Amino acid sequence: NVAPFLFLLLLALTHCNACPEGYTQAPHGGDCFKGKSFYDAFATPYFAKTFDEAETACNFDGGGLLTSIHSDEENNFVTMKVYCN
Repeated sequence: NVAPFLFLLLLALTHCNACPEGYTQAPHGGDCFKGKSFYDAFATPYFAKTFDEAETACNFDGGGLLTSIHSDEENNFVTMKVYCN
């Protein structure tokens, strides 16, 4: 089930390594993430949307993108953010 991952927003920073308030930096200085826990899913504007609708909602919420996972380390980071927050 990939639905929980739709709650995570990715903000690509172009000028520095620090993340804005409310965001968490990925391991090893990666991009910044802003998300909601799985348990807050029904209170967010990202639940039950198509990929394109969710991507648009993320973009309107701080210029973010849907999370793209490319390694086990990133997957573990996202899983911890979704289920432990």
